[in-house]
Amino acid sequence: MKKMLAALVILMIAGSMVFAAGQRERPEGPVIGFTFHSSRVTFQKMLLDEFLDAASDYPEVTVNVIDPEVDIERQLSAIETFIAQGVDVIVASPLDFDGSVPGVLSANSAGIPYIAMNTMVGGGDFVYAGSADVEAGMLQGEYLIDVLPQNAKILYLRGQEGMFHTGERRRGLQEALLDKRPDITLLAEQTANYHRTEGMQVMEDWIQAFPDFDAVVAANDEMALGAIEALKGADMLEGIIVCGIDANPDAIASVRAGEMTMTVLQDAPAQARKAFEVAMKAIRGEELDSEYIIPFQSITLENVDEYF
Repeated sequence: MKKMLAALVILMIAGSMVFAAGQRERPEGPVIGFTFHSSRVTFQKMLLDEFLDAASDYPEVTVNVIDPEVDIERQLSAIETFIAQGVDVIVASPLDFDGSVPGVLSANSAGIPYIAMNTMVGGGDFVYAGSADVEAGMLQGEYLIDVLPQNAKILYLRGQEGMFHTGERRRGLQEALLDKRPDITLLAEQTANYHRTEGMQVMEDWIQAFPDFDAVVAANDEMALGAIEALKGADMLEGIIVCGIDANPDAIASVRAGEMTMTVLQDAPAQARKAFEVAMKAIRGEELDSEYIIPFQSITLENVDEYF
């Protein structure tokens, strides 16, 4: 965080509640319940840090944070905890498009506004503050359509199944690239659950199965970085196009080093700050739009220094 938080923060990790400053009663002033995927997920940790930094400008606001550690049942339990605490608004980065719906419905029944940050939900009344994930896949496709050779062969690392953005990013690539370049062969696609280690493991298997390919496209940077490690280990990175999404610090450095070919900036600070802004609007009783979209941006070696 850029500065000391003035807002009281209550943190739950792995099911155990820790109360800051010994606080055990509902504090005076507005209270925001905040839950996400996990502080161990780089992009999600960025969302948390930026949200808390935005809150630090409002000392009267308390942010209660529950880290479900990528467990949908824990996240649903977090929503129920927030409802029991009587928070004024819930901000969540939902773990599952359909599986997160009960949490939204519970918040609706309790009359508490629900803001879905970064990830959409499959039902209930909520406000979305994030990016249109199909655009990320389309930006990858629009880049690749001009740089891939005729009859190119590609491999695709999917995100975690059941997450809305997993399907949307794949759909964007399909529409912007595969539907327009029928000469391109998609050799294989497999989930690596947005994890770097799994991305490396899947890529190691693919290196054995597919000795000839032109590009590896990943639904996030962590998987792309894992694939790069596998390619480097096999001395195969040179000449292979590798694309990611998120533009996390490691990916930016990789693009600058000439290893990752391109990434797509998913602006975590802008998403988190927009979610906080919308939460404050809800607390003040202002009218809300149904969604607040933060645009993606393509980053390559040509413009990476603007983001380094």
